[in-house]
Amino acid sequence: MRVHILPSTVQGTPGHGLTGFVVDGVLALDAGPLGQFGTCAEQARIKDVLLTHAHLDHIAGLPMYLDNIYGLAEVPPTVHALRPTIDALQTHLFNDRLWPDFIGLSRAMAPFVALKEVEPNRPFPCGNYTAIAIPLDHSIPTAGYLLDDGRSAFALITDTAPVPEIFQKLGRWPRLSAVFLECSFPGRMKALAEASQHLTTDQFAEAVKLFPPGVSVYATHIKPAHYAETVAEIRALGLSNVQIGEPGRIVELSPQ
Repeated sequence: MRVHILPSTVQGTPGHGLTGFVVDGVLALDAGPLGQFGTCAEQARIKDVLLTHAHLDHIAGLPMYLDNIYGLAEVPPTVHALRPTIDALQTHLFNDRLWPDFIGLSRAMAPFVALKEVEPNRPFPCGNYTAIAIPLDHSIPTAGYLLDDGRSAFALITDTAPVPEIFQKLGRWPRLSAVFLECSFPGRMKALAEASQHLTTDQFAEAVKLFPPGVSVYATHIKPAHYAETVAEIRALGLSNVQIGEPGRIVELSPQ
């Protein structure tokens, strides 16, 4: 598999202001910068979008993406998400106030989008992949995802407080080769991390130790304002399997 960490920066500052990943050019995980990714034709190749939750930095690009590709693909894309996330999209985004109701319009004309509810911990087919939504500990209902193509697998764990039992369970997946793991704040900002249910560098380090040493861990969701400090702390950990998941980076996963 080929995982593209979508570019997402404040001008002149690295970091993950918006969250989004594209796998093999055909599947997206989260949609923060998705409407600004590549060309409209490249966006139209994406058939499935898996949303972790409804916070704006993870869905901001979804309306523009759907607008950009309308009429370019023979079949509209499917957005997969937990029921509370789907409800939030309808109530707060596609409501004819913040954005036209693409969900309602999809029932009345050539559709913009199809919606599919995912059930936590239950594998489901998604194109050429098997996906599993993994419940996390965040301020609103949130899921990470495990994605497996039968040769390799990776997990996306973003926006969560520490969930060691989930990290341990993921580490036992037989084809797991990589984890994209959030590390939002430097250690000194523990109070804010706890209040917002995110990981500090210290908590990130404890999580990494629960994965097998052969699994590559990419630090993501690093706040742009604290990027340099957070990255310095991650590198000071000296963990050989940890890398920074810089926006724009492409990660090639080897079969396991």
